[in-house]
Amino acid sequence: FTLLGMSLSAMPISNRPIELEEEKTQSMTHSNISNLNVAGHQDDSVFSYSTISSGYHTTCVITEDARVACWGKNEQGKRGLGGGIDNSINEPYGKAGPWLVGNLSVGMVEVSTGDYSSCSLSDNGEIWCWGGGEYGQLGTGTDLCTVSGDYSCTGATNHPPQQVALPAGTSALSISDMGGGHACAILDTGDALCWGYNVNGQLGDGTVCSGGDWWQPNNNPSPAGCNAYDGRYIPVIVSKATLPSNSSFISISTGYLHTCGILDTNALYCWGNNFFGQLGFGNTTFSSTPRFVANDVVAVGAGRWHTCALDTDKSVACWGENDYGQLGIGNILDQYVPTAINLSSNISVISLEVGPHNSCIITDNFTPYCWGRNNWGQASAQQHHFHWGHDDRISPVELWHGDNQQIIPNYTGDWNNSAIAMS
Repeated sequence: FTLLGMSLSAMPISNRPIELEEEKTQSMTHSNISNLNVAGHQDDSVFSYSTISSGYHTTCVITEDARVACWGKNEQGKRGLGGGIDNSINEPYGKAGPWLVGNLSVGMVEVSTGDYSSCSLSDNGEIWCWGGGEYGQLGTGTDLCTVSGDYSCTGATNHPPQQVALPAGTSALSISDMGGGHACAILDTGDALCWGYNVNGQLGDGTVCSGGDWWQPNNNPSPAGCNAYDGRYIPVIVSKATLPSNSSFISISTGYLHTCGILDTNALYCWGNNFFGQLGFGNTTFSSTPRFVANDVVAVGAGRWHTCALDTDKSVACWGENDYGQLGIGNILDQYVPTAINLSSNISVISLEVGPHNSCIITDNFTPYCWGRNNWGQASAQQHHFHWGHDDRISPVELWHGDNQQIIPNYTGDWNNSAIAMS
């Protein structure tokens, strides 16, 4: 199976417009993995790179010369436009279109952008992050919060690309979507590494940050490595205490305050916030270490407060919050365990994407379906008129039939979805 590469033919160094060219660069999304759905593209996996990412009004891509370009909102400097610490402009005049991230070298293969920061993975296994770092989400190993006057965290926004502090002697194979204020990666050792906001144990190392007080200079966060925003700026290894011996992570996805990962046994584990049952083990108890959810899982996506998974039998189940119908089960009731979406058993799914409040799939005949929040038409291709809360899709809706085109999803966001169409 091949993935269509998109290239930016030229990046603006002034206010000149640029054109996006479509280029049929062939690259394998999976490599002879018999127990995985080889026909689809999955984010956050060691078997494929995510070369386009959208997060809270911002989109970033990997260009044909292996650099990172972003467009849209520049919240806390997550587009990497420069300007000095704390000097980010949310809506930069004349720079709405794609611009290269400054001070970032070539050789980038994967990108992820979130609410306040962005990260990219290089071909030599380094991770570089930029933008806001008040939650420790840049993972530099150094607290970017500084004390100034009555505040214990200033100077933490609009940072240029910084290298994430990986454990000595390791390199990264994959980075997760940014989620809210935390991020994760899979190392060449098979371990999962996480950093950033940790108020609910979403980093999975068995700790919870507390005691931070960003508006008081005498704040006292704990344990060591936590900061004034209760985030961890030193990346930590996800605990193996509850995992089978000699297992490795092959996929990891970060939600707003929770995280889920798949092992090489295709077992799914989740950890962190569980207020809506989004961890999937039958109750609303939080967990700061991985808890077993299900077997036979090949892809997982963590949304704002819900989670969905694709199984080896090409079926999809979702669980957690369901206010917008984002579970796709035909109602708006929260679910504490994996619950099959309302889709015919005769339809086989090969790819899954999960956004903050909606979800999308691709079937084996390359037909896309979406469901969940639809206030801007993001879960339906039908003509849409804005009606807040009245147009949500509680069951999967076919967007268009894919017989003549192969459709690969790239990202499902809170306000929009994107996909690559292959003729």
